[in-house]
Amino acid sequence: QNRFGVKAENLTLHDALIIGYGYFGSGCRSQPVHRDSSLLSLNLALSPQSNYTGGGTYFEALGKKLHQDQGHITCHAGGAFHAGTGIDSGERWVLVLFVLDESKPQLARRCHSLGLNAHRQSKIEDAKTHFKASLTINPKNHLVYKD
Repeated sequence: QNRFGVKAENLTLHDALIIGYGYFGSGCRSQPVHRDSSLLSLNLALSPQSNYTGGGTYFEALGKKLHQDQGHITCHAGGAFHAGTGIDSGERWVLVLFVLDESKPQLARRCHSLGLNAHRQSKIEDAKTHFKASLTINPKNHLVYKD
């Protein structure tokens, strides 16, 4: 807690997903540069590197991509710009975990969600109000700028 200002017991898993990179069904070959809406993101390699060519996770701040072998995990700040770089052949599978600090109210996230719902219902002025509230709470909320 002293080093990062977060108590370990307050960390909670918010969401998880498995991403498949490849030339199959609805798989994708890459992910664009983005930030996650989490405190921490963890990327666990599910595939051995021998199953694909190319790939890796690009981190903008490092200016390079990192490669992980099966069972290895990378932990990074959710706000760090990163991308899943394209594979050239084979299949690459990654388990991504999103961690939040449950002691911090997720007010900006809630306002953003309300704004998206209002927008879907064509309630544009309500959507603007919710998005503005989200930015007032968290001026660096990249999700609102995207939407």
